[in-house]
Amino acid sequence: MNLQSHQPLHINLEIRSEMLVQEYIHGHRLNTDQEAYMILLETLAVINDQPLGKHTADQKNNKHEQFEYKLPHKKKMRYLLFKDQNLSKANNNQTFTKEQQWKDWKKKTRHQFTRLNSLEDHFLYLDEKFDDLDELLQAVSLVQSMELDVMNKRRWTSKFLCVTGPNMILPDFRETKGRWSTDRRFFGRGGELVYLMLNRSDQCKNVQNLIETRLLDEHDPYNQIAKSISPVVEDGSSTAEIGYLPCLQHDSYNRLADAWINILEQDLLSGSHFFDPLFRITGLNLILYLVERACELIGRPNAEPILIDLTDGKNFQLKQATKNNLNLLRDLQNDAVKAFVTKKVESDSNWETTIVLDSGKKASELITKLFHFDPKQRLEGEVPEEVLKSFINKAQRRSHNNANSYILSLSKQIGLCTARGGAGTWLAVDDLMIIALVMALVDETVELGEFLNKLYETYNLVIGPSEARKAYTNPPISSNSFEENLASLEKRMTKLALTKRLSDDCAFVINPFRS
Repeated sequence: MNLQSHQPLHINLEIRSEMLVQEYIHGHRLNTDQEAYMILLETLAVINDQPLGKHTADQKNNKHEQFEYKLPHKKKMRYLLFKDQNLSKANNNQTFTKEQQWKDWKKKTRHQFTRLNSLEDHFLYLDEKFDDLDELLQAVSLVQSMELDVMNKRRWTSKFLCVTGPNMILPDFRETKGRWSTDRRFFGRGGELVYLMLNRSDQCKNVQNLIETRLLDEHDPYNQIAKSISPVVEDGSSTAEIGYLPCLQHDSYNRLADAWINILEQDLLSGSHFFDPLFRITGLNLILYLVERACELIGRPNAEPILIDLTDGKNFQLKQATKNNLNLLRDLQNDAVKAFVTKKVESDSNWETTIVLDSGKKASELITKLFHFDPKQRLEGEVPEEVLKSFINKAQRRSHNNANSYILSLSKQIGLCTARGGAGTWLAVDDLMIIALVMALVDETVELGEFLNKLYETYNLVIGPSEARKAYTNPPISSNSFEENLASLEKRMTKLALTKRLSDDCAFVINPFRS
């Protein structure tokens, strides 16, 4: 995969960070606490308020898109879904009439919702929409069935729904003494980066149109039910400023947009069925973007291939090679940090002065200024070279916005790698990721070899011997291992009803989600 260098846009210096290094390289920001499906949720939250194509970067003046977007609190709907403890109890009270059940629930809920002895009926709007508690309970239960990551015991303001319409969007919030504020732990701005990538793609409008009909459909049945348990006038919102993405143009933007379009065009699927393949393929595209940006900064003409094990670790040689490949992808990020910091420092005219003066203090002051480094964090070293080395080490080992750790975390979440006690971690796609790749790449039935070629040409994934010959001058494993890998892929895809073999020499890949 050939690469080209890209001129970064001006960064917004109001970004809060202990330093600006990976922010300059990849964008603001990468948060390992933000799981892959939350990236998709955050992307949709931004799109719902600010449709793709509404804002554009100023190419002439090299300026970034700058705008705020609104995040609805949805306090009352959240309460009904995730916090109410009285609805089912009141509905099951057979000693009361239906009218008494309703009044009993309202009385208890009024106190629990406000935590005060208030007489205000905060759920008055439900009186006009539901005849009794049984109807309300059914509506609430149906929307609850769309909850994501049900087993996770997060607070009620940080629970999420699978989005099939605009009323299903529940951003991440924190409640402190009745006051609501956005929480950046789970909505960590990765979705903002994806939004900007799609927004700068050539297919921006097409993606937006598909999102409106497939994921943000006002008429979706679940969305209509969610709307019925929500007040007509929204009960509060917060605003957030869009994050930072450095490159105005990048091949990864169009690749991501193409994947979204291909998945959302599956005409035999609807609503929630898009969610799983979409967040997986989005995560894969983010990883490829990080790898490509790192290679660009290091000065490599081609991106590093991604070797995938399909044998479930049974081929020891292959498993070890994919382990090494995963470590290399992560090490590239540290190499990129070193290359970027060194170039930025040495290209500053004041650096020569610090060298001449041999002043570690001057070097520290310059680095603090160039990278907006927190002055409270001391840089070690008596001479400029030592101070520079100290800063690079801190940038490579930082806990937040670090692509090195982010690649590992995201790979696990999307099913691109596996980890086992005593065996380690290596690149190995799971079945759901295989399905997502077929949805993203196969429009019509194609020969298996053509599918493998598409995996390589589009996503730089190496599985069979043919792609290995293209990717490596000296392949890391034997041809027999690649053949075994290919056979394992076909076997797994056959079990998933994704392949059909017509003869010993001819196998086809089928997309069962398209008519």
